[in-house]
Amino acid sequence: MRPTHSLKPSYVAKVEKVESDAIGGNVKVLTRWYYRPEESIGGRRQFDDSKEVFLSDHRDLQSADMIEGKCTTTIISVVLSIIRLLVPLFLIELLLI
Repeated sequence: MRPTHSLKPSYVAKVEKVESDAIGGNVKVLTRWYYRPEESIGGRRQFDDSKEVFLSDHRDLQSADMIEGKCTTTIISVVLSIIRLLVPLFLIELLLI
């Protein structure tokens, strides 16, 4: 989603529902917001990744015109599971070489 100030990074939201009103054909999207650590009470910590976001319970109805593009988010537990699967294979290959 486009921020109001051009210097800020784009907002990230999950589109949960798309609806259109019958009269004017205005398309609205129900979004669930992701936040960056610095946008939370705890703030950004030294070990936080620069691209890290977390899914909140905050939902909002927005104009579809505000959508800037599509992005992909990955759940950290999925990434860690993949790493756990790959590390033993990597170690086995090292031992065989």
